[in-house]
This record gives sequence, C-alpha cells and structure tokens, in this order.
Amino acid sequence: MKPVVRSQLATADARSALAYYANEVGTDIAQRFLASLAACYAAIAEAPGIGSAHIGYDLGIPGLRARRIPSFPFLAFYMEQDDQIVIWRLLHEKRDFASWLAEGG
Repeated sequence: MKPVVRSQLATADARSALAYYANEVGTDIAQRFLASLAACYAAIAEAPGIGSAHIGYDLGIPGLRARRIPSFPFLAFYMEQDDQIVIWRLLHEKRDFASWLAEGG
C-alpha cells in the first residue's frame, strides 16, 4: 500500500474546514469530520482507483481523481504517483473547480 501524503494546500483546506465545523457547529461535528477524512484517506490508500476520474478528464488533468468525504460536502482531489498518493486539495463540492486550477491546483 502506498502512503498518502497531503500537499500544503490540502492541509490548509482541511484546517479551514475543521475550524469552520468547530466554530460554527461544534467540536462533536469537527471530530466526526476528522474521522471521515481519515476514513477517506484510508480508502484511497487501500484502493487508489476508488475515486472518480471524471473530474480529471473534465479539467484536462490526466490521473486526477476525486473522492467524497463520507457524510460531508467535501471532495478530496488526489493523484497516484509511483511511490505515493498525493492529496492535492480538499474542496467543498459546490466549489467552481475551474477556478481551483487558477489557484495552482
């Protein structure tokens, strides 16, 4: 099984979402978010092809996949490499993904 590593942007995205949940809806929901995020990353590590490749095709980024965070409106965008799986971003599902490209992906 390949290790899952998070980019700086993905880490910042996760921290932002966690802070939102902790401040707006409570620490219980924030803890559930963390558990769901960990479960998502574990599923990706176990079976890297589990995420949808559709968004990668739409955005013209071969190999880019997206996996929904269970019970939360976020998608983990990632790419499998030879020796690891890189989580690029963690974005709200209503986000304009084309603008995400303008931010450096």
